[in-house]
Amino acid sequence: MHCTLITGAAGYIGTVVAERLLLAGHRVVGTDVLRWGSRPLLQLIRHPNFSFVTADLTQKGECRRILKEAQPDSLVHLAAIVGDPACKAEPEQARKLNVDATKMLFEESANTAARRFVYASTCSNYGVSASDTLLTEQDQLSPLSLYAETKVETEEWLLSQAGAQPQRIILRFATAHGLSPRMRFDLTVNEFTKAICERQPLEVYDADTWRPYCHVRDFAEVISAALSARDLRDAAYVFNVGFDEENFTKRDLVHTIGDVLGYAPSVSYVANGRDRRNYRVSFAKLHRFLPLVATTPVRRSIQEIARAVALGVFERTEERYGNT
Repeated sequence: MHCTLITGAAGYIGTVVAERLLLAGHRVVGTDVLRWGSRPLLQLIRHPNFSFVTADLTQKGECRRILKEAQPDSLVHLAAIVGDPACKAEPEQARKLNVDATKMLFEESANTAARRFVYASTCSNYGVSASDTLLTEQDQLSPLSLYAETKVETEEWLLSQAGAQPQRIILRFATAHGLSPRMRFDLTVNEFTKAICERQPLEVYDADTWRPYCHVRDFAEVISAALSARDLRDAAYVFNVGFDEENFTKRDLVHTIGDVLGYAPSVSYVANGRDRRNYRVSFAKLHRFLPLVATTPVRRSIQEIARAVALGVFERTEERYGNT
């Protein structure tokens, strides 16, 4: 049975990826520092092929221990301080985990039989595009935040490890959205949908800036496909992860949410926000290698979140629905 080690397994994306790989027949070993608690693991720990280890990957001894015990065939490295606000709040820890721990984990995995190392990066690396042209993996990176800087630095280091094993697959994720056991409402689609569902006034900064969006379940599908793909034979690959038709402006998103819910949102548009990112992204390369269809586009995700909000699934006073 194929064994996959997932770091950040209790996180927003990690819990969904673990569930998908278990469904695909993997034995999954999850690790996480459990900064936001262990409750997201509830469904996973019921599965006989899932095991979990609490660990701090910034400690070399922890990396070695986990790899020695798990003996993984592949690694999916999701653990990180994610997002600009979280990295700004803890810049030293962001560098230790996002850069140093990734290098350490990869170097230690080279001493195992692991054949693939999947690394979660971000389309935020593109920063600001001067045009509406769809950006490809060959376009210049222009990180605007510490978070993106750590991801670019780590990407470059992984790509520089010529001849090293395991094979590196770098995935630049679009902006995530959708329901997850470790729910987040500091992500654009999720945040806007919840606020509009609850009839709260919403301020939207720089409404005509572009971002690509992708559901967490589709990230999981891509990772599952990448681990099983037989045609990925080069030492390293970089893929933008998402779907061309899922590029939206923030104004587009507001209109789409209103259309799905059937009423006009209460929104005020504000210029000159602090987040200057503006980019549209091409995902053609990914789909040449891993032909996939979006299982949960933005419109369907809005419907799912709206149903969950209407059912009172999320406590309004909870603070764990974000990364800061």
